[in-house]
Amino acid sequence: MVMLYGSSLAMYHALSQMGKDVDVVVPELPKTFDFLPGADKIKETGKENFIYDLGIAVDCTDTNRLKCYEECYENAKATISIDHHGTNTMFADYNYVDPASPACSQILVIVLRYLGVEITKEIGDCILTGIATDTGGFKYEGVRNRNI
Repeated sequence: MVMLYGSSLAMYHALSQMGKDVDVVVPELPKTFDFLPGADKIKETGKENFIYDLGIAVDCTDTNRLKCYEECYENAKATISIDHHGTNTMFADYNYVDPASPACSQILVIVLRYLGVEITKEIGDCILTGIATDTGGFKYEGVRNRNI
C-alpha cells in the first residue's frame, strides 16, 4: 500500500498551500518513506469525536482499504475519492476515477493544476514517489507516454 503515501502527502501540501487545515491519516508509514516532505505530519488516527468538513481518499478502491481512519472518512460532511483502479466502488460523494491512468498521483497533477495549485518541490517529490511506486518503477502494464 505504499503508493498512497505520495498521493496523500501531495494532497496535504496542496491543501495547506490553499490555506486549509489538513490532517493526513494513514495507519502506518514504513520508514522507507520518512524522506517524503511532510511524512512527520502523518497521523495514525484522526481527531477523536471530530467531524471533518471533507474527507479525501486517494488510491483506495473501497472503504475496506481505509483501515483505521474509516470512521473519520465516513463521518465527514462530504467525501471525495481520487483513484485509478477500475475496481473502485465509487464510495464517495464525489468520485474522480480514471482507470486509464497508471498512478493516482498522475491524476493529482491534473486535479492540482485545475485548482491552481503551484506544484512546488515538496508536492513534486510526493507526486513522483507516488507515480514511481504505483507503477512498480514504471514497469506495470498501463505505463505509457501521456500528456497531463
